Amino acid sequence: MSISAQKGYSGAERRRSPRYPTTVKLHYQHLKHLKSNKPTHLQESVTKDLSAGGLAMLSAHKLEPGQTLMLTIFLPVKPAKGRSGRDQEPVQAYMLCRVVWHVRLSRNLYVHGIQFVDLATEDRKRLGH
Repeated sequence: MSISAQKGYSGAERRRSPRYPTTVKLHYQHLKHLKSNKPTHLQESVTKDLSAGGLAMLSAHKLEPGQTLMLTIFLPVKPAKGRSGRDQEPVQAYMLCRVVWHVRLSRNLYVHGIQFVDLATEDRKRLGH
């Protein structure tokens, strides 16, 4: 069940790309930290679902709509035919993103809707399934 269905949302679906439930590791940083001389705070998270236009991610930290993030997502690699793929490192995709919404799931757990703002064409194709 989607987050919108859980919260009673009955509005029109606005996504351009279908989302696929998947758990993938990611790192994110607030863009304001990258622009300042302050030490950057790299946060770890995982996806709840993923599409060519955005993702939903779980986090212990509340992010506000409109915040800009630099995100690194660790995409699994399809193994070559006849190989297990266990020895292959995931492909890292880097992207500029914007927080669109958040829902508090529990005291220290939030789900955030993230929109990709700037994403390389190659990475967009990887995410497009």
